[in-house]
Amino acid sequence: MADPFFLNTPLILPFDGANNSTTIENAGAKGISISVNGGAKLSTEQSKFGGSSLKVNGSPDYLTFPDVILGSGDWTIECWVYLRSAPVSYAALMVSNGEAGLYLYDTTLIFYPNNTGNTGTLSLNTWHHVAAVRSADKLYLYINGVAGANAPTVSGAFKMNTIGSARGVQGSQSYIDDVRFTAGVARYTGNFTPPGAADTTRSDIYSRTANLARRVYAATTQSAALKPLPVGTTRNRESDLLFGGRGRISGVTKVKGTPDAAVSTRVRLIREKDGLLVRETWSDPVTGAFTFANIAHGIKYTVLTYDHNHNERAVVADNLTPELMP
Repeated sequence: MADPFFLNTPLILPFDGANNSTTIENAGAKGISISVNGGAKLSTEQSKFGGSSLKVNGSPDYLTFPDVILGSGDWTIECWVYLRSAPVSYAALMVSNGEAGLYLYDTTLIFYPNNTGNTGTLSLNTWHHVAAVRSADKLYLYINGVAGANAPTVSGAFKMNTIGSARGVQGSQSYIDDVRFTAGVARYTGNFTPPGAADTTRSDIYSRTANLARRVYAATTQSAALKPLPVGTTRNRESDLLFGGRGRISGVTKVKGTPDAAVSTRVRLIREKDGLLVRETWSDPVTGAFTFANIAHGIKYTVLTYDHNHNERAVVADNLTPELMP
């Protein structure tokens, strides 16, 4: 089943691949590249899903990547951990330059700098689902879907850029599988059942895209058999095979002022029921006008416009119903 928060998920690391491989692919919604350091590598010795996982043996085995900005609102970081031995002191799990993040102290889950503990512990040689969730400025730690006793207040913006050992802090001797970072969403607000399968939203989208491409190719190869239309008539309006219909959403992008000034921005059309990106376009540089035509008209959409130069804040218009085209 597709993840409704996929567009909020910049990092998904399934750690699928050949034994001893150091190629780590990000299946999240952002094009974030992963760098492998020390002896970190994929291993088929243990896995929660997919037949392989990340194997780390403490310092200096770790992964780094450009800062994933979780922000100052709700967020969720989670993964599966198979602890092979108990750390003798603090051991980094998912952190930001060896500072704020998830740590293990012996077999207890800790979030630094708050030192928030989870009363549960991680048994050795067993897979555990662990999650840190920020919800309404409260921080919750979960082991196998069960929240710890403490939920302290947190403030400020958070980011993550390291998995495994970090600056000045050893890493754990463990296997790690299915890491997922979600910005802007507290996925868990009470005890829950941990995910029973890997997050395959991106591969599902690729599969649907490939199927669509095959359908387009099949239609193209059969076009020679179509009879030409009589002069003076036209074919039905072209429409997207996956999202097409008779709907239309139009608008104008402007910078507020006296008077308002038209501006060209990137405009995205998002299906509200699942957050799926349906279309993308640029508004006209002279008039600021944009149009999404031939879209399904029986559902709600959100339009997101943002300045690619980041000089202006993004603007969101939601709960939009397309007008019917003639």
